[in-house]
Amino acid sequence: MEITIDKKELQKIGFKFRNIASRLLKTNYQDGMENLQRFLDYIDNVTIIENYIKKNKIKKFDIETDINKREYREGYKLPINPSDEIAYIYQLLKYCNENCSEYIEICSRYSKGNFQQWVDEFNSRVVLPFVNHINNYLEEVAIDMNLNENDKTTITIHNESGQVNLSQNESTINAVQNNQINKEIQEVFSKYKKLIEEIEIPSEEKEDTIELVDIAVDETKKDKPKKSLIKVATEKINESIKFGSATLGFVKVSEKLIDIFSKFIN
Repeated sequence: MEITIDKKELQKIGFKFRNIASRLLKTNYQDGMENLQRFLDYIDNVTIIENYIKKNKIKKFDIETDINKREYREGYKLPINPSDEIAYIYQLLKYCNENCSEYIEICSRYSKGNFQQWVDEFNSRVVLPFVNHINNYLEEVAIDMNLNENDKTTITIHNESGQVNLSQNESTINAVQNNQINKEIQEVFSKYKKLIEEIEIPSEEKEDTIELVDIAVDETKKDKPKKSLIKVATEKINESIKFGSATLGFVKVSEKLIDIFSKFIN
């Protein structure tokens, strides 16, 4: 799935994000859970932000243990690495949203004073850095889009590959390159080649099929892959399924390869 965003849409996303984040950062302790829910709902459902968090949410932290072992007026030990810090704070907020009945449960005795002071201190030291990471990312994307002051500049977000492309009319500049799809295609193709060897197909037909699929795999790695070649390879894979329906796993792998190729044809 691809989602394209132009400059105005990006500005709207940034504006709304800052407003929702501000609501959480300034929340009354009694409204904390509701404002946390609003904040998480927004960042989990806006593709460009969700995509950014997923790219950084690599490390898994034991949030429950960190909450339980925290001493009186002791702050959470946020990671130094920016990517880990994003992952940690996101997981902490998600844990609170899913397991706490009150927002002050993760802010408890974060500073001296009353409930509101606990919440204010927690938001300042934990939530604000997370908000700043996201806001800075959105601003960096906006800067890239404004490089040539072209009003038609857009960004395209590829959900499955994690790739973000910046486009100016017909040209495309890779803003973030992720080789996940290429790696996946290669892995599935390797399985396909191995399994097709076990199928009773005339050797010439088998060689032609493997060669065509190999060419199609190479095409997917190009900036402008030839759809016709990928389409022919897809048809060949479909033909091979008729011969290999009895071979364990072959149909599943073939269908997976067809599914990947279809993204380059449609």
